[in-house]
Amino acid sequence: MTLTDYMKNLLESLKDVSKKGSKGLHKVLKGIASDFLTIKVDKSERRPVVAIIGEIFMRDNSPCNGDIANRLEELGVEVMIGPFSEWIYYSTYRFTRDSRWKNDKRVSLNRRFRALDRI
Repeated sequence: MTLTDYMKNLLESLKDVSKKGSKGLHKVLKGIASDFLTIKVDKSERRPVVAIIGEIFMRDNSPCNGDIANRLEELGVEVMIGPFSEWIYYSTYRFTRDSRWKNDKRVSLNRRFRALDRI
């Protein structure tokens, strides 16, 4: 299966789900994943890997970053973009750290109460 075939099947599957609602969604998603795994990938030649990290809006928004990921891939580079969750973890870390610096007790208490909720 080629990537083009996969995208066509994906589009048809999504149209089907939009007509029927969530009924059968699990089956459709399993089929999409199965089809995706059948796409042929040429691994005979190693390509350089470039990680795109940094400010969340710039790295995850193609019009803002000049479509850098696609442009690098056209040059034969394998591109890895940092996950969105990394930004959430980092923002939480910074907020907590800054609250400690400001000696903001509410944040520390909030964190402790949330930890108790998980028990």
